[in-house]
Amino acid sequence: MSLTPPLFALPAFPTAAIDLPKPSSATDLPSTSSTLIRSSSLRHAFSRYSVVDPFACVESDLASIGSSLSSLIQSDLPELDELAQYFFQIPGKRVRPAIVLLMARALRRGARSVEEWSEQPWKDSGDGSGSGSGSGSGSGSGSGAVLADAHFRDALDELSPRQRRLCEVCEVIHTCSLLHDDVLDESDMRRGVPSVNGRFGNGRAVLAGDFLLSRAVVALARLRQHTVTELMLETSKHLVEGEVLQLHASQLLRAALKAHSADATPQPFELEPHMALYMRKTYSKTAALIAHSCKAVALLAEDDDATQAEQSEAVDGRSGSPQQALAVSSLERPSSIAYEYGRWLGLCFQVVDDVLDCVGDERVMGKSGGWDLSHGVVTAPVLYAMDGDAALRALIAQGRASSTAAQTDRDEVRQRIAASGGVERARQLAEQCAESAVAAALQLQPSVARSALIALVQYVLERNK
Repeated sequence: MSLTPPLFALPAFPTAAIDLPKPSSATDLPSTSSTLIRSSSLRHAFSRYSVVDPFACVESDLASIGSSLSSLIQSDLPELDELAQYFFQIPGKRVRPAIVLLMARALRRGARSVEEWSEQPWKDSGDGSGSGSGSGSGSGSGSGAVLADAHFRDALDELSPRQRRLCEVCEVIHTCSLLHDDVLDESDMRRGVPSVNGRFGNGRAVLAGDFLLSRAVVALARLRQHTVTELMLETSKHLVEGEVLQLHASQLLRAALKAHSADATPQPFELEPHMALYMRKTYSKTAALIAHSCKAVALLAEDDDATQAEQSEAVDGRSGSPQQALAVSSLERPSSIAYEYGRWLGLCFQVVDDVLDCVGDERVMGKSGGWDLSHGVVTAPVLYAMDGDAALRALIAQGRASSTAAQTDRDEVRQRIAASGGVERARQLAEQCAESAVAAALQLQPSVARSALIALVQYVLERNK
């Protein structure tokens, strides 16, 4: 039995089907640095619900996870221990554990809504503007305030040890994938510091990644929940498939561009098959881990509530289904809602990443722009740009965007992509994925945690690195 629902029957939000963005007129485009949100549905959702800082909400949890991660991946061999611990010692947002923690808290019984906190102390975000920012500092509905972590934690019961351990497993699997990615990409920098392969060599980086995956497997086995273990181990399959699909996408595009350049009367560029492959690859490489982790933490919540229901029934004869006990407001199973939120948030995250590769500020990102393009990685902004620009297709077919091309040629290609509308169409695609993530979150009962999940969508959509 497949644990993963069908991928790309794009859902409605609220009722209209999502289509691939169509070209806009040049006069209708914002500047390439703009993070203006066009979707009225998203603007409404963010203004209403994004009154909390999602990272502040789980600040204490993330600090605790950071401490316990060290023991989870510890090795008796000092050299292997240094390799395994390397990236975990570099400060970061830890977006994936934050997502899973917030989903776990949103599913807890008795979660209180933001409205119920109207009389509670607030912490000012600093700028007083109340507008969203890509820094993760939170956003408000005009007050510039974000809910303080201590008050958020008071609203909810403690998470189960199994749910916390799952958050750790998610981060370990993600870090394992980074180590292997850097070897495949021959990248010697990561997060502004030397990558493991850049510092210790490819062989040690591969071994470190393998070791991390082995520790994740052991931790999953100790959860003693077969479905969750199988679900999370599926992510390793998706990660490998994503790398293969990425190679296939590059080969397919090169073949198409070669055929176009050889044709005396070139046919229109066929965008759809390339975009379908891009979306499938993006799911496998980025979204699957987030989606599966969200679903897994929901399954653990169902499992814990089933145990509690059995205990209550044994004591006083009360009965009730776990689904009724969890904080959902629809007929969907909590695990299905959690999966959909994670899937669409993960897709949004990667599309925004690809936009930043084209037009992001290198000083902010801590890495050079255009890396994907120069290494032949197919991304949404590039595909959309080529869809309406035959000259750009010719430049890329001639290798003018490759890492071996002159810097002036690479800059010209990036400028054409930014000016062609490809970046704007990719931003629209990211918004559509964000809409679907918000739609999933809104199926949960109102709570501070649910509002934080929606605020996290805004952070992902508007981030600048």
